[in-house]
Amino acid sequence: MIPDAVSLAWEWGKSYLSSMATSVSPADLLKQVELLVKEAKRGDPQIRKIYWFESPSEVRLVEVTENVIPSGNSQVEAFYFPPDKTCGMLALSGVALVHPSEEFKSALPEGWGSWSDAKVVLQ
Repeated sequence: MIPDAVSLAWEWGKSYLSSMATSVSPADLLKQVELLVKEAKRGDPQIRKIYWFESPSEVRLVEVTENVIPSGNSQVEAFYFPPDKTCGMLALSGVALVHPSEEFKSALPEGWGSWSDAKVVLQ
């Protein structure tokens, strides 16, 4: 069976962006989390919660909002954004959007830990 091109591109993209992970101080990671939370709330005032899954090399956030439809699968899929020093993003960022009905029920991306590992950074 030949894997479909979309799956291959998705896996390559995740691998490529993960290779961009750099050494960032905990203080800089926290600043990036705060900036991303502020911008997420500004962009979607109906966000119910944002969870932060700590990592020494990247920011990992899950936003819970009514403004997405339930995914229908059991896996949270994150969008990854490369570091951009010009706007204060020194580390790789992984951001996932989930419907409230999927909170605590869907599996997190590999390496993110479990829902119980998260810190609530917006409620």
